[in-house]
Amino acid sequence: MSSDSHAVDAAREAIDKRVGAPPRLVLPEKFEFSSSWRRAQVAPHEVGPSRDAAHFDVVLGYEDGDDLGDHHRVLFAIENGALRAECSCKAWTYRDWCAHVALLYWKWRALNEIGVTNLDTDETHHSRPYWLFVPAEGEEEPL
Repeated sequence: MSSDSHAVDAAREAIDKRVGAPPRLVLPEKFEFSSSWRRAQVAPHEVGPSRDAAHFDVVLGYEDGDDLGDHHRVLFAIENGALRAECSCKAWTYRDWCAHVALLYWKWRALNEIGVTNLDTDETHHSRPYWLFVPAEGEEEPL
C-alpha cells in the first residue's frame, strides 16, 4: 500500500472517529463580495499539505502587510459526495466561513493549484468534479 493510500486511510479514520460528520461547505450568500474572499486573493499566504489527505496547512497574512498570520490546519476534502470544510479560526467558529477556507476554495476552484482528496475513492481532484455541487446559502441541490 502506498504512502498516499495510508494518508487517505488515516484521514478517513480520523473523520470516522468524530462525533457527527464534518460540515458540508455552504458558500455564504454573495461570498465573492466578502472580506474573507478578498483577503484570500490578495494577502500573502502559504499553503501546503498536512499530515493527512483531508487537511491543508494554511498561513495567511493580511491585505495591508507582508507578514504571514497564524498557522491553521484546515479540513478541505470530499466525503460522501460533498465538499467538507472546517477551520479552527474564530471566523469559522462564528460564521462557518473564513479567509483560510476561501483561500483553499479559490486555489482549487479558480486556479487549479491544489488537489482535493475524495476520501471515499482515494482520488485527488485538481478541479471540481462535474458531479460535485457546492451550494451557496439558500440554494438547493439540482436533481
